[in-house]
Amino acid sequence: MNEPRLIAHSLPSSHLLWGNLKPFMADILGYLESTANFGPFIQFRLFNTRVYLVSDPELVNTVLTNKSQSFVRNRSFAKRLRRLFGHGLLTSEGDEWKRLRKLSAPAFQPKSTNTYIPIINDEVKKLAKDWDGCTQVDIAHEMSKITARIITRCIFGMELEVDMAEMEDTMDQLMSSLGPRLRYPIYTPDWLPVGGNVLYRKAVKRVDRFIYSGIQARLADNGEQQPSLLADLMAASGNDGDSRKSHLRDQIVTLFLAGHETTASTLTFAFILLSKHPQQFAKLCAEVRSCNLDAFDNLNAIRESLPVTYNIIREVMRLYPAGYIFGRTVINDTQLGAETLKKGSLVMVSPYVIHRNPDVFPNPEQFDPDRWLNLDVSRSQYLPFSAGARTCIGEYLAMLEACLILAGIVARFDVTCGTDPISIMPAITLRATNNTKATIAVGE
Repeated sequence: MNEPRLIAHSLPSSHLLWGNLKPFMADILGYLESTANFGPFIQFRLFNTRVYLVSDPELVNTVLTNKSQSFVRNRSFAKRLRRLFGHGLLTSEGDEWKRLRKLSAPAFQPKSTNTYIPIINDEVKKLAKDWDGCTQVDIAHEMSKITARIITRCIFGMELEVDMAEMEDTMDQLMSSLGPRLRYPIYTPDWLPVGGNVLYRKAVKRVDRFIYSGIQARLADNGEQQPSLLADLMAASGNDGDSRKSHLRDQIVTLFLAGHETTASTLTFAFILLSKHPQQFAKLCAEVRSCNLDAFDNLNAIRESLPVTYNIIREVMRLYPAGYIFGRTVINDTQLGAETLKKGSLVMVSPYVIHRNPDVFPNPEQFDPDRWLNLDVSRSQYLPFSAGARTCIGEYLAMLEACLILAGIVARFDVTCGTDPISIMPAITLRATNNTKATIAVGE
């Protein structure tokens, strides 16, 4: 299909100097949703940067695939997160990104990823044991805890002696600092005490201690070593000594945060939405309480045998995609639709907005997993893992983990969260900030 010659609707600036920065920072999700009233191609100004918000699927495909060489990952985003992610997949570009992607790819092939299924099932059983005798839990904390344990074992191939309360506190500290840091209008060096920098520095130091201790523990382990993402990365890495550890640290931080925070967020929203829609929870119970979850050895089998589970996860990620917005910096003057985008402009793609297109998803605000029974969408209409060359490398593992955890918990417990209107904190991912106190009971 030819790219539509759309003209970008220009939003008036709310401030002569700052443009639309104030309303954008004050309520980013509300601001993004409000732009949908003006069409699928919008332009506005944030301080001195011309921004294009793209929701039309063909234009999205142009940015992420057809003309991807004209765009790089938002440089401001990469610059602000360099201290955390170093030179990993999330912040690298060009030949360096291609090298890292090639290095990491074998570890995320389905054949490799399926070897982690026993770890996921084992951690679900441990969680069930922890819940034995409990009547109330904080579902957000519990999902953070189980996904942290799983990704830690997948990365290091062993159970580390980790203080999970400290780990959870570190993640809360990190997420709390990233919101203001990413939205702060002007880039500031990490050492300046503004825009969440102080909290951010402390959180990164705590993350570093955890990652380096895990690398050291794996290197010092003389026993029979289990398959792990770290082992695959070490085998592919040609570095030695401290530089090797630094390189591994950057890759592991990316894998840990992507494999932990995003899945925990998805599962938290899943339990909240299922509590608001008890008929969907009943359908899920009927499905997962009548099968042997330990028998699954790949995602295709789960999709075929547990369609309710699979479609619930897809619908949750439609409504609350962890990666709710991402940007691309224009590196040379580029034609997009009827507009010539100047070098240095910023293109924003928001799955949160795109997933609410009523032409693709009728009644888009409604939680309706059944819509996926007959829904055929392209990668530029539904993109919880992005699209194009930079599609999330861990998509398969994320879907595998989310499905098995949801099914494993619901097979054992009735979980009832709060049903108030959902409040969201947009940081590097979306986080539910209410309805997380859950009543649990052994399922019948």
